[in-house]
Amino acid sequence: MTYPDVANPDLLRRIPLGAKRVVDIGCATGALGAEFKRRNPRAHYIGVEQDINAAQIAATRVDEIIVGNIEERPSPLTDRIPPESVDCLI
Repeated sequence: MTYPDVANPDLLRRIPLGAKRVVDIGCATGALGAEFKRRNPRAHYIGVEQDINAAQIAATRVDEIIVGNIEERPSPLTDRIPPESVDCLI
């Protein structure tokens, strides 16, 4: 699958600049995460992507990548990210 490799500016504006932990479901190649990290380098940005090729690119741009489909049971997020630790879910 081919993904556009650009950050959505409207979505980027909606991520709170002070967010400490961001989880991006369907992060594609991590373009949004990379742009947010430029604005807030202290944030821990976690991308979730089921396409392995896109996830490999995203892994070079965000702090952590989880490869998997969150609609599967158990979800790849189940034991890895406590919901209360997330400041922004995309």
